[in-house]
Amino acid sequence: MNEKDERRPTYDEATHAASNASQQGDDTAMRADIRDSEGREKHYSDKCIAASRDYAKVNGRFSALRDYHNGLLIEFFVLASFIAVGIEWAPSRLVAYAYDVTDPVQLNVLTLGIAVLGWVIGLFLGDLSYQHRKAQEHTTLHWVSVTVALVAAVIYLLLGYENRLVYTTIVAQDAKSPLLEPWILSLSLTGLSAVGIALAFLAGANRESLQRAELRWKRARLRRALDADKRRLDAARREVRECKQAHADLFPPGEIVGKIESRDGCSIEYASSEPRSPGSFASAESPAVSGMATPATMERMQLAQTQRGEIEPPTDRSRNHTAPSHEPGATP
Repeated sequence: MNEKDERRPTYDEATHAASNASQQGDDTAMRADIRDSEGREKHYSDKCIAASRDYAKVNGRFSALRDYHNGLLIEFFVLASFIAVGIEWAPSRLVAYAYDVTDPVQLNVLTLGIAVLGWVIGLFLGDLSYQHRKAQEHTTLHWVSVTVALVAAVIYLLLGYENRLVYTTIVAQDAKSPLLEPWILSLSLTGLSAVGIALAFLAGANRESLQRAELRWKRARLRRALDADKRRLDAARREVRECKQAHADLFPPGEIVGKIESRDGCSIEYASSEPRSPGSFASAESPAVSGMATPATMERMQLAQTQRGEIEPPTDRSRNHTAPSHEPGATP
């Protein structure tokens, strides 16, 4: 019985085998990158769907608010409040001087307290006026509160005028030639204080409701999160396309990515199949990944290598040995 002579692989054969192994490793690594990119794409796609659902829910609640919830934004209301306190600062400083306070810290604290008191009176009046924007019946307590706030505003202005008048009169007596009469200066500063109270009143009466402000802030936060997830999703999709394009450029259809041993001991190289769908990259059962080839593919490759002269065609004896005849009368 003739046995095939065993021989050591040549340098070219060993180099070719190492190149095939390197190509198989590159193919497996690139397919793993594609699977990871597709996983990130699915993750951010799910996040975008959930964020869109939450944003639509909050936006629906925001759009369903009644008209009386609308008004000056809370941010502008806070800014107007700071301006009102700043306007109240100068008249309040003269009131603090009338109490003969010498310590600078105590003087500043007293000035700030008087200024904030004017702002609180204006804000309280504005909040009571804000309640009239709703179509509702007002109780007796509401009208009592309105009356108390108006009386408090009048007393605040009168006391402020008297204290300023006392201080400006003392200053005018010490001065040789005062520019303004004490009562004129006191009255002008009292009018400035009234302007601060009026600004606080208008800001409080025309502000938006806290419910609308809360929904507006929540909607803006969800919108920023949704936009960020969309940007990440677009980046993940670009990464998937780039990974697939790089794999297609390195391993085009028909590129040899593996080698198997035939039954007669010959090395048979096999190529990647037709271009696969995106989901096939996650499968480990495809011939190009698992190293399997169908019999029809092996026969075509053997025929192609025979035509190129890389392997010898099977002899009649080997053909008879591999495919014995079963004609009538033939001896086994």
